[in-house]
Amino acid sequence: MDVDDVDDDVEMLLLSPLQQTPICFNVHHITHNNHTGQRLRVAYVSSDFGNHPLSHLMGSVFALHNRARVEVFCYALSSNDRSEWRQRIERDAEHFIDVSAWSVGEIAARMSADGIHVAINLNGYTKGARNEIFALKPAPVQASYMGFPATTGVCGLWIVLGTASVCM
Repeated sequence: MDVDDVDDDVEMLLLSPLQQTPICFNVHHITHNNHTGQRLRVAYVSSDFGNHPLSHLMGSVFALHNRARVEVFCYALSSNDRSEWRQRIERDAEHFIDVSAWSVGEIAARMSADGIHVAINLNGYTKGARNEIFALKPAPVQASYMGFPATTGVCGLWIVLGTASVCM
């Protein structure tokens, strides 16, 4: 599939350190087989759930998922700054867990115990990031988004969500 053939509205680029060119595919073609009646469990992991540009850009996203099909988890890597942004995300996410005082292993174990299907790293290599969580592979599908629009080099974190113009 050619990059130009993908819709510009919502797309994913799979960028692997082993590949020279990205493989693009439209997320509308990705489906979750709901054989057990379980909703898709999506986790967002960030140290920026507070008064930070990431929260300003992502603030409404957590409430916009189709709750009949998607269960939203947010794992906060930083302590509560008591900002309106933090409060909004805490309110909008179905599950908001402050893991700022937890070890990397404890966080990964909790995500695994929560049955996360898709884990989204919103930090990349920015302040407060704990990419080691993703090296432990707490979810079968792991991706980077927003905070660091590139691959991280972390084994098992090879998906970058974005448009072709951002990722190339």
